[in-house]
Amino acid sequence: MRFAILGGLFLIFIAGGTTISYYVDALWFDSLGYVDVFWKTLNLQAEIFTAFYSGDRFEIAMTVDRWVGAYAPVYWSMMFCNVVCPQILWFRKARRSAVLLFFLSLVVNLGMWMERVTIVVQSLHRDFMPSAWGIYIPTVWDWIFLIGSICCFAWLFLLFIRVLPSISISEMRALARESVEEKR
Repeated sequence: MRFAILGGLFLIFIAGGTTISYYVDALWFDSLGYVDVFWKTLNLQAEIFTAFYSGDRFEIAMTVDRWVGAYAPVYWSMMFCNVVCPQILWFRKARRSAVLLFFLSLVVNLGMWMERVTIVVQSLHRDFMPSAWGIYIPTVWDWIFLIGSICCFAWLFLLFIRVLPSISISEMRALARESVEEKR
């Protein structure tokens, strides 16, 4: 949840690629960089201190299991992608570079995917009942559902683009000016 807003903003960079810099100025990139660094630092504090501050022994055990358990590589990769990599945005030149923000958005979205894996898979492999403990190994049906949902999203996205094509605002302004000049 903490990365949902920024993930959506970074998806804009992925969808627009580096051409988005033609429509958005450097100040917007700069402001987005500040917001991102703030949220990433807040997330680091929330990940570390929330479980221990609550004092709930199950929450503490879950946090320690994330750090050193079977899914620790996924957790630490998530922390690297979502907390460490965006720290480059402390530098102004990095915050104003559309290309760097594009590649950083790919890394952050990869980290968000790992966060979802951590939330779902890691929290279910050590349930409250020890009889339910186990390591999750995806079956062929899990992979089929994953690939099918990605294909379904891609198909719906392409259908949306085909039915409702995007119209450039600058082209609309030019057409509006031409129509006004023709009326005179």
